[in-house]
Amino acid sequence: MKRLLSIGAIGLSLALLLSVGAIGQPAPQFGTTRILDGSVASTGANCTEAVASGCAARVGVDKTLAVNTEGRRATYRATVLGLVPAASATDIGYIIGSATKTIRITHIVISGTAGTHVNTPIVLLKRSTADSGGTCAAATSVPLISTNAAATAVFSTCTANPTVGTVIGAISARSYFFGVATEASGPPADFLIGQEGGQPVTLIGVAQTLAIGLNGVSITSGVVNVTVEWTES
Repeated sequence: MKRLLSIGAIGLSLALLLSVGAIGQPAPQFGTTRILDGSVASTGANCTEAVASGCAARVGVDKTLAVNTEGRRATYRATVLGLVPAASATDIGYIIGSATKTIRITHIVISGTAGTHVNTPIVLLKRSTADSGGTCAAATSVPLISTNAAATAVFSTCTANPTVGTVIGAISARSYFFGVATEASGPPADFLIGQEGGQPVTLIGVAQTLAIGLNGVSITSGVVNVTVEWTES
């Protein structure tokens, strides 16, 4: 009987602890999510419904961010249709960084046709200095939201080979089949960068460049379509 009373007392004590909670803390409410304090230490403001200034992104009980901060960055695209690459093409296009913004390249899509079938690697190269010379022209940068500020990064495509900048390294490559105009080409060379929590290609300053190269391959009567997407912040 004494043993049963002791077990009952322990159970009652646990129930009281659960209902009251730890000293100085409100009892947990099942079926609800507590907003944790995400305030910036220097402000001392609590991240609550009533007081939002100075708060960092709110987090839930699983410590995950409540918002997608990537969606807040100004996003741009530039597209060039019917680009005629040079013979023995090196860089057919490049995006150069900005003096005032950090540039993050997130998506590049390339397709095209040729006068005769050719299979060629398409290589993305990060360079520490920009390309120069050649016959290159800046494409139109289109903000995906009309209220975005004007783009500061510049994407250019080349019909005569530029003098290429200093290469840091190749970051990705795809083999692409150029079919003739009356036939289907292969699936577009689709470069998604920075997915699943990874980092996009980031350009800091006006020297850093991401270039699109054809590895010295000639595409007879070739035309290339290129789309580049990036963010600025």
